Amino acid sequence: MEENKPKKQEYRLPENILEMTKGTIKYPSVIETDFYTIDALDLIKEKNIVLQSVKYFDGKSISFNSGLIKFKSSNSYMYFIKRVDENSYKFFAIIDEESTDSMIFYLNSLKKYKTI
Repeated sequence: MEENKPKKQEYRLPENILEMTKGTIKYPSVIETDFYTIDALDLIKEKNIVLQSVKYFDGKSISFNSGLIKFKSSNSYMYFIKRVDENSYKFFAIIDEESTDSMIFYLNSLKKYKTI
């Protein structure tokens, strides 16, 4: 007998996002993270460029559902997607393989914004 469990939501990097970055990164590598609070997303957006996003307007304010951010200081990107029914985000860093250590260092600087 099959149980009536809710389907587990999967958070993946859309293939079209990876294709968009291939113009500046020939062979992109991806680092997937756990979930972070909205404060981490705000910090990333503050110092970089939002290239593409999907937003929700509730009549009062706008919240981001997903998007692609380009880092100003490099050819690295960060795709983000909002967790269903929560105000936290999963990140996918899209980088050159040589930039892995730098991105891990950057992600470690956001450690205090990780959710449980």
